[in-house]
Amino acid sequence: MHYSCIVFQFEHVGKPGFGLKFYKDSVFYEAVRSHPLVRWMMDDLFWWFPDNTESRQFIRGLFNDNPQERYAIRIGKISYSLPDWYGPIPLLQYLDVIGPETRDELNKLSYWMQHRRYSRVSVSNYINTLQSFLRRYHVKNLSELEYETLIKYNREYIIERELSSSYQNTLASALKLLLGVVENRPFEPDQIERPRREHKLPNVLSKEEVKLILNALKNSKHRLMLRIIYACGLRAGELLNLKPDDIMRDRELLHIKNAKGKKDRIVPIPSVLIAEIDAYRKYQMGDVYLFSGQHKHEPYSSRSLQIIFKDAILRAGITRPATLHWLRHSYATHLLERGTDIRYIQELLGHNSTKTTMIYTHVSKKALIEIRSPLEDL
Repeated sequence: MHYSCIVFQFEHVGKPGFGLKFYKDSVFYEAVRSHPLVRWMMDDLFWWFPDNTESRQFIRGLFNDNPQERYAIRIGKISYSLPDWYGPIPLLQYLDVIGPETRDELNKLSYWMQHRRYSRVSVSNYINTLQSFLRRYHVKNLSELEYETLIKYNREYIIERELSSSYQNTLASALKLLLGVVENRPFEPDQIERPRREHKLPNVLSKEEVKLILNALKNSKHRLMLRIIYACGLRAGELLNLKPDDIMRDRELLHIKNAKGKKDRIVPIPSVLIAEIDAYRKYQMGDVYLFSGQHKHEPYSSRSLQIIFKDAILRAGITRPATLHWLRHSYATHLLERGTDIRYIQELLGHNSTKTTMIYTHVSKKALIEIRSPLEDL
């Protein structure tokens, strides 16, 4: 039997708490990732809860709802056990179905990606996706891996669970790197099935909906973060990586550094937002990031920002399943509707080609309204 969750005591920046480590296909995944107290420890790849009554009750509930998971786990020389307050739990030897040789290869891939300056999110996604695949079929040695196994995984796991095509694409890309770069094994791309490319239109909020969302937030810091994302067309990670010196106050510009594709760009920022930022910063002197997390040297949590947006759309009474990235789509579309040249929008969004930016012409209300139906000529 596969025991997918381990719990251990872990102190984070001097604050006592509990770490939860499990695989993405675990029964715990959705419950844990949506909890308001949880924090994803990117460097160590586990979830962390502060030690308080609410956390303890939540952890107890996880194991009570899934009694088959109530075990302490031993991985190598490290024993992970449920905290003392939980009570006695039998100890099981964790069976590492991947095998030490394959785990070494995964570590090599991780180091190679870091050396090539892949983002931490990309490294984590590639390694976690590979682990889930290799663990499911007990691949202890990569020399045993066959392409038919991947086809079976696509059919039995990805498609049956209706996972996204991007997940399937991530697995194919990760295997390509693992086999071609680390293993130096002849790679035949035609044998790794990639999903057909999707051509989805961007989801866009109306100006009225954006206004409702921004006004629904009572916390001034939260409202300011979302206002900046919409006003400047930022990705969530770009906002969270902003530092005070990135604001060019005299020119009313924002310097976005090391964004997607390792590119910098400059975007205009309204003077009213600069004034709001300055007012906010009076109480945040010494913070490294424009919006810091629990500690001055850490950026604000991406997960917390997503929760803020979800709370805002609920308060605004918007029933569509909007995501934070919709604000960036809305920014581009609303600029287009105001008559902004598509080439300028391309630069503001950081796109390599106007072909990428042209997709917003398909959802521009102004462009659609100007199209007359042939019925009107009858």
